[in-house]
Amino acid sequence: MAESPIRGDLAGIEFNVDVQGMFTEEAYQKDIDRIFKKAWLPIGHDYDLPNPGDYKTRRIPGLNYNVLIVRDKENRIRAFHNVCRHRGNLLVCKEAGNSRQGFSCGYHGWTYNIDGSLRAMTDSNQFPPHESEALGLREIRCEVRHTFIFLNFDKDAENLDSWLGELASPDLYEGFFENFRSTGLTSATIRTNWNLCMDAFSEAYHTLFVHKNTAKDYLGSSDNPMRHNPAVEVMRWHARIATAANPEHKWSPTEKLAYKYAARAFPSFDSDSSGLPAGVNFGKIDSWAFDVVKFFPNLIMLTGRDWFIEVYAWPLAADRTLCEFNTFLRNPKTYGERVAQEFSYVVTREIAQEDLYLLERQQSALENGAVTNFFLSFQELVVAHHYRNRARLLSNGEGR
Repeated sequence: MAESPIRGDLAGIEFNVDVQGMFTEEAYQKDIDRIFKKAWLPIGHDYDLPNPGDYKTRRIPGLNYNVLIVRDKENRIRAFHNVCRHRGNLLVCKEAGNSRQGFSCGYHGWTYNIDGSLRAMTDSNQFPPHESEALGLREIRCEVRHTFIFLNFDKDAENLDSWLGELASPDLYEGFFENFRSTGLTSATIRTNWNLCMDAFSEAYHTLFVHKNTAKDYLGSSDNPMRHNPAVEVMRWHARIATAANPEHKWSPTEKLAYKYAARAFPSFDSDSSGLPAGVNFGKIDSWAFDVVKFFPNLIMLTGRDWFIEVYAWPLAADRTLCEFNTFLRNPKTYGERVAQEFSYVVTREIAQEDLYLLERQQSALENGAVTNFFLSFQELVVAHHYRNRARLLSNGEGR
């Protein structure tokens, strides 16, 4: 098979990557301070908060921030530090709900409107002269693109459209993500560095070996036995890969039964991308399986015809990462479809477990310092791109 067509600027990408020192607590803290506290971080979807007053809270792993995300009365998604301005108590304890009338602190009863402004101070005449406008909740930069809610904790960071670059176009995924339902978030804290976790989901090179039993012949073909990517696009911060489906795939009896009643989903693929927005099957590949879209620093998104998957890697320590997986499928119209979708969900979970097991072994092997460099192939271009991004932010703070 011909070499994968690659688009984008490869300047500064190294295929011999120095990872010496990456697994220290000092390096971990630099990753937090210079990457995660400055990057735009996707944190969920706006359609999960459909009505004014709908909210959810979330502790951001590694950053020690607890955030409150709410849809205000003007239908705007807002984000605040979930901390009362009086004495710093956690303001909202529930994970999600609706509170059109605002939020009240359980410590001394200060209340806030859903736009973050202070509504009432208990016994307010006992306080020194003050401006109520200055005592509202601390707001976090928050914007929505492609239904994703993005947060940024750096007031000086570049705007979201600049950060997303080519992925900012509003028609890229227009009407796509809203068509699916979550099958349920699965999370696991594993003993590995967050960079290794992102590496594992950024290439198809490993699938022939790591997933040889669970996803034996779904990708590649006799003409493409090493599963080379038919299209790769490298952007300033982000990247995407098109993966090739195997037209010679042999269906198991369970697959035949499952997909008799439901649209094919991971890891079985419908290559017909007609009617989908431009960002799905971006390479216009005939034997297409799915796209891998990497939003730097910590989201990998897989998009297929009738499904998509999100994989988040949240750093907790130099050797610990919270991995979150969520599979999204089309809303089933029949009980047959609902049962059939369980097949895809179970197989996807098994494939993810294989990756996580491998990552813990890799972490253990690297900690002794015997290997200090990764020697990468052209099929691992997105892995090399990750380390270019990391080096740029750690060395000079680019992206502010």
